[in-house]
Amino acid sequence: MISDILIRRILNSNGGFAYEAEIQLDNKYNGIGSAPSAIMIGRREKKITSKIFPQELVYQLLGCDIDQELLDSYLDNNIQSLGSDITLAISMAFARAMSNCKDISLVDYLKSIYLNKQNDRQIAPIIPIFSGGIHDPELGGSMQQIMLKVENMDFQNSVEVICLIYNQVENILTKKGTKKGIAASSGFLVHGMSIEEEFEFINDLIINSPWEKNLSIAVDVAAEHLRTQDGYMFYNKMYQPDEFESLLLAYIDKYHITYLEDPFDCDDISNWKSLHEKINKKTEIIADDYSATQLCYLERNIADGFIIKMKQVGTVIETLKMVSQVKKLGLKTCVSHRSSETEDTFICDLAIAINSDYMKIGAPRRGDRVEKYNRLIRLYNINL
Repeated sequence: MISDILIRRILNSNGGFAYEAEIQLDNKYNGIGSAPSAIMIGRREKKITSKIFPQELVYQLLGCDIDQELLDSYLDNNIQSLGSDITLAISMAFARAMSNCKDISLVDYLKSIYLNKQNDRQIAPIIPIFSGGIHDPELGGSMQQIMLKVENMDFQNSVEVICLIYNQVENILTKKGTKKGIAASSGFLVHGMSIEEEFEFINDLIINSPWEKNLSIAVDVAAEHLRTQDGYMFYNKMYQPDEFESLLLAYIDKYHITYLEDPFDCDDISNWKSLHEKINKKTEIIADDYSATQLCYLERNIADGFIIKMKQVGTVIETLKMVSQVKKLGLKTCVSHRSSETEDTFICDLAIAINSDYMKIGAPRRGDRVEKYNRLIRLYNINL
Protein backbone atom coordinates (compact mmCIF):
# COMPACT_ATOMS: atom_id res chain seq x y z
CA MET A 1 0.00 0.00 0.00
CA ILE A 2 1.24 3.52 -0.83
CA SER A 3 1.43 5.23 2.55
CA ASP A 4 3.17 8.47 1.52
CA ILE A 5 4.13 10.44 -1.59
CA LEU A 6 6.32 13.54 -1.77
CA ILE A 7 7.03 15.57 -4.90
CA ARG A 8 9.86 18.08 -4.79
CA ARG A 9 11.84 20.22 -7.23
CA ILE A 10 15.57 19.61 -7.27
CA LEU A 11 18.41 20.95 -9.41
CA ASN A 12 19.52 19.32 -12.64
CA SER A 13 23.01 19.31 -14.16
CA ASN A 14 22.45 22.53 -16.11
CA GLY A 15 21.28 24.59 -13.15
CA GLY A 16 17.59 24.22 -13.96
CA PHE A 17 14.95 22.30 -12.05
CA ALA A 18 13.93 18.66 -12.15
CA TYR A 19 11.16 16.78 -10.35
CA GLU A 20 11.85 14.16 -7.74
CA ALA A 21 9.35 11.79 -6.15
CA GLU A 22 9.68 9.93 -2.87
CA ILE A 23 7.30 7.07 -2.12
CA GLN A 24 6.77 5.01 1.00
CA LEU A 25 5.06 1.63 1.00
CA ASP A 26 3.44 0.14 4.11
CA ASN A 27 4.99 2.92 6.22
CA LYS A 28 8.48 1.40 5.93
CA TYR A 29 9.73 0.77 2.36
CA ASN A 30 11.07 3.88 0.65
CA GLY A 31 11.99 4.70 -2.93
CA ILE A 32 13.20 7.89 -4.64
CA GLY A 33 13.31 8.76 -8.34
CA SER A 34 14.08 11.91 -10.31
CA ALA A 35 13.47 12.67 -13.97
CA PRO A 36 16.02 14.29 -16.30
CA SER A 37 15.11 16.74 -19.04
CA ALA A 38 16.39 17.87 -22.44
CA ILE A 39 17.71 21.23 -23.56
CA MET A 40 15.22 20.98 -26.41
CA ILE A 41 12.57 18.24 -26.37
CA GLY A 42 11.62 16.37 -29.53
CA ARG A 43 8.26 16.90 -31.21
CA ARG A 44 7.08 13.37 -30.44
CA GLU A 45 7.98 13.34 -26.76
CA LYS A 46 5.19 13.25 -24.25
CA LYS A 47 4.31 16.49 -22.51
CA ILE A 48 6.50 17.83 -19.70
CA THR A 49 5.18 19.20 -16.43
CA SER A 50 4.00 22.78 -16.08
CA LYS A 51 4.96 24.67 -12.92
CA ILE A 52 1.41 24.23 -11.68
CA PHE A 53 0.07 20.68 -11.91
CA PRO A 54 -3.03 19.03 -10.36
CA GLN A 55 -1.52 17.61 -7.18
CA GLU A 56 -4.78 15.87 -6.31
CA LEU A 57 -4.05 13.37 -9.12
CA VAL A 58 -0.88 12.37 -7.26
CA TYR A 59 -2.40 12.25 -3.80
CA GLN A 60 -5.28 10.07 -4.99
CA LEU A 61 -2.70 7.28 -4.98
CA LEU A 62 -2.34 7.45 -1.19
CA GLY A 63 -3.75 4.34 0.44
CA CYS A 64 -3.86 2.39 -2.83
CA ASP A 65 -2.77 -1.24 -2.87
CA ILE A 66 -1.27 -1.30 -6.33
CA ASP A 67 1.44 -2.91 -8.47
CA GLN A 68 3.79 -1.35 -11.03
CA GLU A 69 1.54 -2.05 -14.00
CA LEU A 70 -1.58 -0.58 -12.39
CA LEU A 71 0.32 2.44 -11.10
CA ASP A 72 1.94 3.16 -14.46
CA SER A 73 -1.37 2.71 -16.25
CA TYR A 74 -2.88 5.37 -13.97
CA LEU A 75 0.08 7.66 -14.55
CA ASP A 76 -0.03 7.16 -18.32
CA ASN A 77 -3.76 7.94 -18.38
CA ASN A 78 -3.05 11.22 -16.58
CA ILE A 79 0.21 12.14 -18.31
CA GLN A 80 -1.32 15.10 -20.15
CA SER A 81 -2.23 16.67 -16.81
CA LEU A 82 0.83 15.64 -14.78
CA GLY A 83 3.58 15.70 -17.41
CA SER A 84 6.09 12.97 -18.20
CA ASP A 85 8.69 14.15 -15.68
CA ILE A 86 6.25 13.86 -12.74
CA THR A 87 4.94 10.49 -13.94
CA LEU A 88 8.45 9.13 -14.51
CA ALA A 89 9.72 10.30 -11.12
CA ILE A 90 6.76 8.58 -9.40
CA SER A 91 7.14 5.43 -11.49
CA MET A 92 10.87 5.11 -10.73
CA ALA A 93 10.37 5.86 -7.03
CA PHE A 94 7.69 3.17 -6.82
CA ALA A 95 9.98 0.65 -8.56
CA ARG A 96 12.73 1.32 -6.03
CA ALA A 97 10.28 1.05 -3.13
CA MET A 98 8.98 -2.26 -4.51
CA SER A 99 12.49 -3.65 -4.87
CA ASN A 100 13.11 -2.73 -1.22
CA CYS A 101 9.79 -4.29 -0.22
CA LYS A 102 10.65 -7.53 -2.04
CA ASP A 103 14.24 -7.40 -0.72
CA ILE A 104 15.71 -7.75 -4.20
CA SER A 105 17.95 -5.51 -6.28
CA LEU A 106 16.42 -2.96 -8.63
CA VAL A 107 17.90 -4.88 -11.57
CA ASP A 108 16.18 -8.09 -10.43
CA TYR A 109 12.92 -6.23 -9.84
CA LEU A 110 13.01 -4.79 -13.36
CA LYS A 111 13.86 -8.22 -14.77
CA SER A 112 10.85 -9.67 -12.95
CA ILE A 113 8.43 -7.31 -14.67
CA TYR A 114 10.25 -7.33 -18.00
CA LEU A 115 10.72 -11.11 -17.98
CA ASN A 116 14.18 -10.96 -19.49
CA LYS A 117 15.41 -14.47 -20.21
CA GLN A 118 18.58 -13.51 -22.07
CA ASN A 119 22.07 -13.89 -20.69
CA ASP A 120 23.59 -10.64 -19.48
CA ARG A 121 26.05 -9.01 -21.86
CA GLN A 122 28.66 -6.34 -21.32
CA ILE A 123 27.06 -3.12 -22.52
CA ALA A 124 29.02 -1.20 -25.15
CA PRO A 125 29.35 2.44 -24.04
CA ILE A 126 29.18 5.29 -26.54
CA ILE A 127 30.79 8.54 -25.41
CA PRO A 128 30.74 12.03 -26.93
CA ILE A 129 34.03 13.48 -28.17
CA PHE A 130 32.86 16.55 -30.11
CA SER A 131 29.54 18.24 -29.35
CA GLY A 132 27.62 20.60 -31.62
CA GLY A 133 24.05 21.01 -32.80
CA ILE A 134 21.87 22.61 -30.13
CA HIS A 135 24.90 22.62 -27.82
CA ASP A 136 26.75 25.05 -30.10
CA PRO A 137 24.33 27.15 -32.22
CA GLU A 138 27.21 29.33 -33.47
CA LEU A 139 28.16 26.59 -35.94
CA GLY A 140 25.06 27.21 -38.06
CA GLY A 141 23.73 23.66 -37.76
CA SER A 142 26.10 20.80 -37.04
CA MET A 143 26.33 17.23 -35.81
CA GLN A 144 24.88 16.99 -32.32
CA GLN A 145 27.55 14.55 -31.25
CA ILE A 146 30.55 12.89 -32.87
CA MET A 147 31.20 9.99 -30.56
CA LEU A 148 33.36 6.97 -29.87
CA LYS A 149 31.83 3.49 -29.60
CA VAL A 150 33.73 1.05 -27.37
CA GLU A 151 32.74 -2.59 -27.79
CA ASN A 152 33.79 -6.20 -27.35
CA MET A 153 35.53 -5.67 -24.03
CA ASP A 154 34.43 -5.90 -20.41
CA PHE A 155 33.10 -2.76 -18.78
CA GLN A 156 36.11 -2.15 -16.54
CA ASN A 157 38.41 -2.11 -19.56
CA SER A 158 35.94 0.07 -21.43
CA VAL A 159 35.99 2.66 -18.67
CA GLU A 160 39.79 2.69 -18.55
CA VAL A 161 39.98 3.15 -22.34
CA ILE A 162 37.34 5.90 -22.24
CA CYS A 163 39.20 7.83 -19.55
CA LEU A 164 42.57 7.49 -21.26
CA ILE A 165 41.27 8.62 -24.65
CA TYR A 166 39.07 11.40 -23.26
CA ASN A 167 42.00 12.85 -21.28
CA GLN A 168 44.24 12.52 -24.32
CA VAL A 169 41.72 14.42 -26.47
CA GLU A 170 41.39 17.16 -23.85
CA ASN A 171 45.17 17.58 -23.64
CA ILE A 172 45.56 17.79 -27.42
CA LEU A 173 42.70 20.25 -27.89
CA THR A 174 43.96 22.43 -25.03
CA LYS A 175 47.50 22.56 -26.47
CA LYS A 176 46.15 23.38 -29.93
CA GLY A 177 43.95 26.11 -28.46
CA THR A 178 40.82 24.72 -30.09
CA LYS A 179 38.93 23.70 -26.94
CA LYS A 180 36.35 26.30 -25.94
CA GLY A 181 34.29 24.36 -23.42
CA ILE A 182 32.47 21.20 -22.43
CA ALA A 183 28.84 20.58 -23.46
CA ALA A 184 26.03 19.25 -21.27
CA SER A 185 26.97 15.63 -21.93
CA SER A 186 30.68 16.46 -21.51
CA GLY A 187 31.56 16.34 -25.18
CA PHE A 188 34.09 18.98 -26.23
CA LEU A 189 33.02 22.26 -27.79
CA VAL A 190 35.70 23.43 -30.22
CA HIS A 191 36.46 26.26 -32.59
CA GLY A 192 38.60 26.33 -35.71
CA MET A 193 37.89 22.71 -36.70
CA SER A 194 35.73 21.57 -39.62
CA ILE A 195 33.59 18.46 -39.34
CA GLU A 196 36.05 16.66 -41.62
CA GLU A 197 38.90 17.59 -39.28
CA GLU A 198 36.93 16.28 -36.32
CA PHE A 199 36.31 12.96 -38.08
CA GLU A 200 39.98 12.71 -39.07
CA PHE A 201 41.03 13.55 -35.50
CA ILE A 202 39.02 10.65 -34.07
CA ASN A 203 40.07 8.27 -36.83
CA ASP A 204 43.72 9.01 -36.10
CA LEU A 205 43.13 8.34 -32.41
CA ILE A 206 41.53 4.99 -33.23
CA ILE A 207 44.22 3.89 -35.69
CA ASN A 208 47.05 4.82 -33.33
CA SER A 209 45.54 3.23 -30.22
CA PRO A 210 46.14 -0.32 -28.94
CA TRP A 211 42.35 -0.91 -29.10
CA GLU A 212 41.77 -0.17 -32.78
CA LYS A 213 39.55 -3.26 -33.24
CA ASN A 214 37.35 -2.20 -30.32
CA LEU A 215 36.78 1.42 -31.33
CA SER A 216 34.75 3.11 -34.03
CA ILE A 217 33.06 6.42 -34.80
CA ALA A 218 29.42 6.93 -33.82
CA VAL A 219 27.35 9.97 -34.78
CA ASP A 220 24.18 11.59 -33.49
CA VAL A 221 22.95 13.83 -36.30
CA ALA A 222 19.83 14.97 -34.37
CA ALA A 223 18.43 15.99 -37.75
CA GLU A 224 15.10 17.18 -36.34
CA HIS A 225 16.96 20.24 -35.05
CA LEU A 226 18.58 20.87 -38.44
CA ARG A 227 15.33 20.69 -40.44
CA THR A 228 13.81 23.90 -41.78
CA GLN A 229 11.03 24.54 -44.27
CA ASP A 230 13.67 24.68 -47.01
CA GLY A 231 15.72 21.61 -46.09
CA TYR A 232 18.55 20.79 -43.68
CA MET A 233 20.71 23.69 -42.52
CA PHE A 234 24.10 22.05 -41.98
CA TYR A 235 27.20 24.18 -41.30
CA ASN A 236 25.47 27.23 -42.80
CA LYS A 237 24.62 25.41 -46.03
CA MET A 238 21.16 24.24 -47.06
CA TYR A 239 20.67 20.65 -48.24
CA GLN A 240 17.57 19.05 -49.68
CA PRO A 241 16.73 15.69 -48.02
CA ASP A 242 18.20 13.63 -50.87
CA GLU A 243 21.34 15.76 -50.90
CA PHE A 244 21.69 15.36 -47.13
CA GLU A 245 21.30 11.60 -47.53
CA SER A 246 24.14 11.55 -50.07
CA LEU A 247 26.32 13.62 -47.75
CA LEU A 248 25.74 11.21 -44.85
CA LEU A 249 26.54 8.20 -47.05
CA ALA A 250 29.80 9.85 -48.08
CA TYR A 251 30.76 10.49 -44.44
CA ILE A 252 29.92 6.90 -43.51
CA ASP A 253 32.10 5.44 -46.25
CA LYS A 254 35.03 7.82 -45.79
CA TYR A 255 35.24 7.77 -41.99
CA HIS A 256 34.01 4.20 -41.29
CA ILE A 257 31.08 5.34 -39.13
CA THR A 258 29.41 2.31 -37.52
CA TYR A 259 26.55 3.99 -35.64
CA LEU A 260 24.29 6.70 -37.10
CA GLU A 261 21.56 8.21 -34.93
CA ASP A 262 18.61 10.29 -36.17
CA PRO A 263 19.88 10.98 -39.71
CA PHE A 264 16.62 12.67 -40.76
CA ASP A 265 13.62 14.49 -39.39
CA CYS A 266 10.76 12.17 -38.47
CA ASP A 267 8.65 13.47 -41.39
CA ASP A 268 11.26 12.49 -44.01
CA ILE A 269 10.27 8.84 -43.84
CA SER A 270 11.26 8.10 -47.45
CA ASN A 271 14.85 9.12 -46.68
CA TRP A 272 14.93 6.96 -43.54
CA LYS A 273 13.88 3.96 -45.64
CA SER A 274 16.18 4.84 -48.54
CA LEU A 275 19.25 5.22 -46.32
CA HIS A 276 18.41 2.00 -44.51
CA GLU A 277 18.41 0.16 -47.84
CA LYS A 278 21.64 1.73 -49.11
CA ILE A 279 23.79 1.71 -45.99
CA ASN A 280 26.55 -0.86 -45.55
CA LYS A 281 26.04 -3.73 -43.13
CA LYS A 282 28.75 -2.46 -40.78
CA THR A 283 26.76 0.70 -39.99
CA GLU A 284 23.67 0.71 -37.79
CA ILE A 285 20.95 3.36 -38.04
CA ILE A 286 19.46 4.17 -34.65
CA ALA A 287 16.21 6.09 -34.13
CA ASP A 288 15.68 8.55 -31.28
CA ASP A 289 13.52 11.61 -32.02
CA TYR A 290 11.74 9.55 -34.68
CA SER A 291 10.39 7.04 -32.17
CA ALA A 292 10.60 8.87 -28.83
CA THR A 293 10.50 5.50 -27.00
CA GLN A 294 6.86 5.01 -28.02
CA LEU A 295 5.34 1.91 -29.59
CA CYS A 296 3.15 3.87 -31.99
CA TYR A 297 6.28 5.02 -33.84
CA LEU A 298 8.09 1.67 -33.89
CA GLU A 299 8.97 0.57 -37.44
CA ARG A 300 11.32 -2.15 -38.54
CA ASN A 301 12.41 -0.94 -41.98
CA ILE A 302 13.74 2.48 -41.00
CA ALA A 303 16.37 1.60 -38.40
CA ASP A 304 18.49 -1.16 -36.91
CA GLY A 305 17.84 -0.07 -33.35
CA PHE A 306 16.13 2.41 -31.08
CA ILE A 307 17.18 4.79 -28.35
CA ILE A 308 15.49 4.16 -25.00
CA LYS A 309 14.84 7.34 -23.02
CA MET A 310 12.40 6.84 -20.16
CA LYS A 311 11.52 10.51 -19.98
CA GLN A 312 10.20 10.46 -23.56
CA VAL A 313 7.44 8.04 -22.62
CA GLY A 314 6.98 8.74 -18.90
CA THR A 315 6.77 5.42 -17.03
CA VAL A 316 8.77 2.28 -16.33
CA ILE A 317 6.15 -0.06 -17.81
CA GLU A 318 5.74 1.88 -21.06
CA THR A 319 9.53 1.89 -21.40
CA LEU A 320 9.68 -1.88 -20.95
CA LYS A 321 6.87 -2.40 -23.47
CA MET A 322 8.90 -0.52 -26.05
CA VAL A 323 12.04 -2.51 -25.23
CA SER A 324 10.16 -5.79 -25.50
CA GLN A 325 8.82 -4.99 -28.95
CA VAL A 326 12.18 -3.69 -30.20
CA LYS A 327 13.82 -6.94 -29.15
CA LYS A 328 11.03 -9.05 -30.65
CA LEU A 329 11.83 -7.42 -33.98
CA GLY A 330 15.47 -8.40 -33.54
CA LEU A 331 16.62 -4.78 -33.28
CA LYS A 332 19.19 -3.09 -31.01
CA THR A 333 18.59 -0.96 -27.92
CA CYS A 334 20.62 1.96 -26.62
CA VAL A 335 19.65 3.28 -23.18
CA SER A 336 20.43 6.98 -23.06
CA HIS A 337 20.82 9.86 -20.66
CA ARG A 338 19.45 13.37 -21.34
CA SER A 339 21.23 16.69 -21.63
CA SER A 340 19.97 17.94 -18.24
CA GLU A 341 20.54 15.02 -15.90
CA THR A 342 20.19 14.46 -12.17
CA GLU A 343 22.36 12.18 -10.06
CA ASP A 344 19.70 9.45 -10.41
CA THR A 345 21.24 6.23 -11.80
CA PHE A 346 18.05 4.29 -12.57
CA ILE A 347 18.95 4.02 -16.28
CA CYS A 348 22.05 1.98 -15.37
CA ASP A 349 19.93 -0.67 -13.63
CA LEU A 350 17.49 -0.54 -16.54
CA ALA A 351 20.25 -1.06 -19.12
CA ILE A 352 21.51 -4.19 -17.37
CA ALA A 353 17.99 -5.50 -16.69
CA ILE A 354 17.02 -5.33 -20.37
CA ASN A 355 20.43 -6.52 -21.59
CA SER A 356 20.91 -3.38 -23.67
CA ASP A 357 23.34 -3.41 -26.57
CA TYR A 358 24.59 0.15 -26.08
CA MET A 359 24.46 2.89 -23.51
CA LYS A 360 25.05 6.63 -23.62
CA ILE A 361 25.77 8.28 -20.27
CA GLY A 362 28.11 11.00 -21.50
CA ALA A 363 31.83 11.42 -21.02
CA PRO A 364 33.56 10.94 -17.62
CA ARG A 365 33.15 14.53 -16.41
CA ARG A 366 30.51 16.21 -14.21
CA GLY A 367 29.11 14.47 -11.15
CA ASP A 368 25.83 13.43 -12.77
CA ARG A 369 27.68 11.46 -15.47
CA VAL A 370 30.36 10.04 -13.17
CA GLU A 371 27.63 8.75 -10.82
CA LYS A 372 26.32 6.62 -13.68
CA TYR A 373 29.74 5.22 -14.55
CA ASN A 374 30.26 4.33 -10.91
CA ARG A 375 26.82 2.73 -10.67
CA LEU A 376 27.61 0.46 -13.62
CA ILE A 377 30.97 -0.45 -12.08
CA ARG A 378 29.14 -1.49 -8.89
CA LEU A 379 26.41 -3.35 -10.78
CA TYR A 380 29.02 -5.32 -12.70
CA ASN A 381 30.61 -6.01 -9.29
CA ILE A 382 34.02 -5.09 -10.62
CA ASN A 383 36.84 -5.95 -8.25
CA LEU A 384 40.53 -5.08 -8.33
